[in-house]
Amino acid sequence: MDGGRIRERALIRTDNHDRLDAVGLAAMRSYGVTRIIDLRWPSEALKYPSPLSGDHRYRLVPACFDPTGDEEIPLDSYRLMADASRERVAAVLTAIAVAPPGGILVHCPAG
Repeated sequence: MDGGRIRERALIRTDNHDRLDAVGLAAMRSYGVTRIIDLRWPSEALKYPSPLSGDHRYRLVPACFDPTGDEEIPLDSYRLMADASRERVAAVLTAIAVAPPGGILVHCPAG
């Protein structure tokens, strides 16, 4: 298998939203997004709050390694992060699976 393709507008990936202005927010809303999944840690979400955090579609679901350094995983190793963060990755996939029909926007600091 080559991994295939996903349906157009089904999954939207972005970086932090803290710099989105009114035009950017309107564009996101008009794109058909029905769920916003923020993969950042609560400390990141507090430091750089998303203007979408009050939206009923928004979910904060931390996905990867612990940024406090309690888990020793190189920052450039997504496979190792996924191995060490199975429960958190499962929570993200569950949030995607139970999302209402429409586009799912997933974001983290790096995009």
